[in-house]
This record gives sequence, structure tokens and C-alpha cells, in this order.
Amino acid sequence: MARINIRDEAGAYEGWFDDDKSEHWRDDDGGQTLYRTPSDRWVLHLWSGGSVYRFIADSKAQQWLASRSIPLPRNEPGHAGRPEIGNPVRVNLGGLLPDVEAIARNRNESRSDCIRHLIALGLQAERQEPAS
Repeated sequence: MARINIRDEAGAYEGWFDDDKSEHWRDDDGGQTLYRTPSDRWVLHLWSGGSVYRFIADSKAQQWLASRSIPLPRNEPGHAGRPEIGNPVRVNLGGLLPDVEAIARNRNESRSDCIRHLIALGLQAERQEPAS
């Protein structure tokens, strides 16, 4: 299937993952599939009575696996993607998102890198003294 967008319970966009590149464990009786992405995020797919994808915490994923007697997967060296740079910050960009995505495409970079770049430019401009 490839890229799957994730939305929270209110319908706000939270991110995406590629199911073809993720490990997964399927529970046919419960109508659920648990995914672990290459960047070690967990996604629960509820497909009984509809199709809903949600990011879940590591503790919830471990509970899901344990309740089905599935051994916890090992964290193999090199499994995770880019190392974390500081704590994640969740921001709703609203109407700015299409412009940010267009700039990211033009710069041939990820949306996250583009947002960091734009914030750095804004901080630099804010620190400059007004011209006299």
C-alpha cells in the first residue's frame, strides 16, 4: 500500500508511515494490525468495522504484543532512522501547511527540515535591529 496518512481522533493530520517498509503483526480475531516503522514509531490499524490508523505509545504497543503472546521485537542496531534532534514539538500549521510543503518541494527537502529552516530564518530576522 505504501504511504498511509495518520489523523488523530479529531481528524487533524499527525503524520504518515509506509506500511511496506514497516514490521507488522496481525490479529485477525481482533481486526487489528500493529506496525513498527523504520523510525521506531508504532501504528495501530483497526480494520474491523472500518479502517482507522493511529500512532500509539511504545507502552501501548508492548501491551498489545504481550496480550497476544507475541515476543517483543528486538531493537536491532541500525533499525531506527535519523537520530532525534531535541524534543518533538507538535504545531498545527493550519493554512500555512500548503505553502510550507511547496517550499519543501522546491528545496527538495523534507517538510520537517523545511520547517526548521523557516523557523531559523524567522528567528534571525527577529534578532536583527531595525534600521534607523
